[in-house]
Amino acid sequence: MRRVSVVFDRSRQDAHPLHRAVIDAATVSTATVLTWDASRPTPTTLSRLDAPPSVVKPLVNDLSAVDDYALSDDDGATYAFVQQEQFEMAPRLADAVAASGILALPPITYREDGTIKFTFVGTHDALQTLFEKLETAGDYEITSVGEYGSPAGRCRLTPRQREALKVAVSVGYYDVPRTGSMSEVGATLDCSESTASELVRKAQAAVVTGFVE
Repeated sequence: MRRVSVVFDRSRQDAHPLHRAVIDAATVSTATVLTWDASRPTPTTLSRLDAPPSVVKPLVNDLSAVDDYALSDDDGATYAFVQQEQFEMAPRLADAVAASGILALPPITYREDGTIKFTFVGTHDALQTLFEKLETAGDYEITSVGEYGSPAGRCRLTPRQREALKVAVSVGYYDVPRTGSMSEVGATLDCSESTASELVRKAQAAVVTGFVE
């Protein structure tokens, strides 16, 4: 099973209504659709916009497809629970996804520059069919490809690296201010300080890379 992240470049005319609002709004740069249910009579989405509710409320009010909504403040950003009159996706993109037999995974990110980030999962052949269909759906760029295994995607830790991170946390190496040392990590793992440091650095690199991707 394969996992692929794709960034689409959409024109404002072809964009989802929420995406058009992000493109037009000077005070909102991203809207991240965290989860959705398109099977309801009023399709429902939960999104996070990087602007306060005072900015998001008039933006959502102006969306013609919105049937009802509720907003929650998130320290300067906003969660938007939105019920829509219909679930909207560009027809050619929707057809490409439906014909390929793959699944779109949350989140979907709408950006102010007109691009959208999707992550898809499916068999190798299904994803190959998707790419063939996307040739007629608009410009896109594949940003990462890998085996699907966990929400962290390509974050892979060896058992020893995972143990090293757990020990580093337990001795206080990540406390602020730091209360533990790498020599303590090595002593607990029964290895040298330099070996412990290498294990922790590699584990950190895998975790951070997986988070960013």
